[in-house]
Amino acid sequence: MCYAAINGNPQLMTRLLELHGDPNDRTHQGKAEAFLPKHLPLVSLCTYFCNNEALKILLEAHANPNQRDARKLDSRMKVFF
Repeated sequence: MCYAAINGNPQLMTRLLELHGDPNDRTHQGKAEAFLPKHLPLVSLCTYFCNNEALKILLEAHANPNQRDARKLDSRMKVFF
């Protein structure tokens, strides 16, 4: 699901959710070269990469927009960068 969130593939995101994917899933490892911390929620990934269609699908699947990453930041922090 992380790849669907990064690539902004709404069809893949929808299909994974149909197969009981967790809309509140998160990354396990960070990527320092991309400035991505550990435990980054899918909602934050969509926000970071401006993938609004995938974000809309996650929110419709009841993803929590207030989840925090390892730095204790939520998805709204992207707006400030």
